[in-house]
Amino acid sequence: MALENHRGRIDAEVTGDGPGLTLIVLRWIRPTLVKKGATIGANATIVCGATIGRYAIVAAGAVVKADVPDYAVVAGIPARRVGWACKCGTTLKADGRASSANGKRLKAEGETVLQCTHCGNEYGLDHDRFTILKET
Repeated sequence: MALENHRGRIDAEVTGDGPGLTLIVLRWIRPTLVKKGATIGANATIVCGATIGRYAIVAAGAVVKADVPDYAVVAGIPARRVGWACKCGTTLKADGRASSANGKRLKAEGETVLQCTHCGNEYGLDHDRFTILKET
C-alpha cells in the first residue's frame, strides 16, 4: 500500500529520444484521505483524491473512484454502497422499530432504525441520510 502525504505531489515524465523531441508531462497527484476507523480490504484500489469516511468498510478488490461516506460499506468495480457498518465493524441490519436516542429523538417519518447486533449502537437511515441515534 502506498499513501501520499496530505499535500500530494507533482510527477514529471520525460519521453522522447532526441533533441527537440522531449515532452514533459506534469501530473498532479491529489491527496487521498482515509479517516479514523476505516477498513480497506486486500487488493482494493483507491483512486487519488478520494476520501474514505469514518468507520467505512471497503471490500477486498473494490475500485473506489469517488468519496465513501462515513459508516458505508462499499464493494465492486466501481465500488458502490452495499450497506452500512457500525463503529465496531459489524454490518447493520434494519429492524424497523421506533427508537429514541437518550430519550430526545424519536424515529422520524420514513426513517429506518439500524441496530448493531454486537454492541447495540443505533443509527437512523432516512432517504440515504445516515445519522447516529445512540452510540457507546
